[in-house]
Amino acid sequence: MKQFFASVRAMAVLGLRLFKMTLEVLRGAYKISRLSQPVVSIFGGHLLPRNSTYLQCAHYLASRLVEQDISVLTGGGPGIMEAANSGAAHQHDDKLRSMGIGVRGLKGEKGLNPYVHEGIMLDYFFARKYLLITYSYAFVIFPGGLGTLDELADLLNLIETDQRPSAPIVLYGKDFWSPYLAWLERAKAEGLIDPEGAVRSLYCVDNSDDALTILVSYCERCARI
Repeated sequence: MKQFFASVRAMAVLGLRLFKMTLEVLRGAYKISRLSQPVVSIFGGHLLPRNSTYLQCAHYLASRLVEQDISVLTGGGPGIMEAANSGAAHQHDDKLRSMGIGVRGLKGEKGLNPYVHEGIMLDYFFARKYLLITYSYAFVIFPGGLGTLDELADLLNLIETDQRPSAPIVLYGKDFWSPYLAWLERAKAEGLIDPEGAVRSLYCVDNSDDALTILVSYCERCARI
């Protein structure tokens, strides 16, 4: 009998947790829907130093995206995320153009960065990744660590398995991403990755204007559909 009640208690706790997760996703989806469309998610490392060239490029790219009527969505933390939100903050209209999605208690991130136009704070890391991946038209991946690699791999896997539509994924920094691209080529050669699948969505650039051209062109095509 004790085992039975323990199982019931565990199921109740699990049910409550799933309910809270569902509410977080729904609340996040509603807030993102208020962003002026289309939306581009920008990922990248939170530990990059403030004088990093990558931060300067993220700031510039985000500011140019907003100028082109494209909103910016980030994880709301420091590093690349802060640089992108900072660039998007220099807007000249009343539309909601910049949003950050933070996670409470996440190591290395102490709340939302000060440049987030509007923010969402969540309790579950997976919910942030889901929202960043699901509700954006296209993606920019700056150099980062394990978290950035996890987000990139998840995004590619969702496209590969038809769990989300194909979309441009711009890898910023050819030198940084070259080992990863070499691994993808090896995996394709070994028959481990469909050469006609998600990897066809990848673009690798060293210039913010090149990234901007890819993103704007795609968003404009989506608008015409």
